Amino acid sequence: MFTTISNDKQAAIAEAAGADLIIDRTKEDQVARLQEATGASSERSVDRVIDVAFGVNLGTTMKVLKENGVIATYSSDAKPEPTLSFFPLLRLAATIRFIFVYNMSAEAHRQAVEATNIGLQEGWLQTTIAARFPLDQIVEAHELSESGKSTGKVVILLD
Repeated sequence: MFTTISNDKQAAIAEAAGADLIIDRTKEDQVARLQEATGASSERSVDRVIDVAFGVNLGTTMKVLKENGVIATYSSDAKPEPTLSFFPLLRLAATIRFIFVYNMSAEAHRQAVEATNIGLQEGWLQTTIAARFPLDQIVEAHELSESGKSTGKVVILLD
């Protein structure tokens, strides 16, 4: 698993999660690092991309995605209306999967919850909590979450 980060805190989380390669996108050439790590003879070195910043990262993704590659994304906050280059995607026979949890079937939800619970119980899945707020500070919790200044989950305590 390869991941990109932009600060030391994210790097520590990625390392703890077992990332095989951590690239600081603010300091390193992502394309060159991926090519080097995979031993690819061209920039096209990645089969699958899971992207939380689809629009912002699309240019880099288009450089590294292999033919028949897949992009799975569930967010494009910083660039909510990205421009897609049709013919380059067509030539790659690329697949873009948009993941929207609210459209998942009840069975898919059940399976995801079950897998998440098993992972947490067995210890192979961990999460990072950035902050905890009591219910009466829900506004502050949302502000922190929306600010982009937290790394990890913002939790609202119900008791």
